[in-house]
Amino acid sequence: MKLIFSLMVCIGCFNLSVLHQSHPFMIPETEQVQETSPINLKGEFKKGGLRSGTDPIVVELQGGSTLYTYFQKDLGTLAVTIVGEEGQVFYTTVNTTSQSVLIIPLTGLPAGSYTITFSNEYGYMTGVFDL
Repeated sequence: MKLIFSLMVCIGCFNLSVLHQSHPFMIPETEQVQETSPINLKGEFKKGGLRSGTDPIVVELQGGSTLYTYFQKDLGTLAVTIVGEEGQVFYTTVNTTSQSVLIIPLTGLPAGSYTITFSNEYGYMTGVFDL
């Protein structure tokens, strides 16, 4: 028993020294940190099952040029619509049963305010972001 405990302590010390030397949480000097802004979504989906306290969809604007969308639960197929101030509409669909992340590049869009909406027969969630 003492041998096993001693062995576990030695392995733990080795792992700590390796982690300390390799700096796993440091960003390489060649990488740029991009600012991330969460987009506050309002609305809800009414689908069977237990209600959880977390939002079913989390959206973040990263670097002012890319939307990262995380689907926290299966909402089926969603229509994703982005509407700009000028009335331009960008549209796609996503199946959250098989896809939990949607990345939407926004390069080339003019500066301004945009509304993003996720919708299906169970409800919708919508939010506003600025470029």
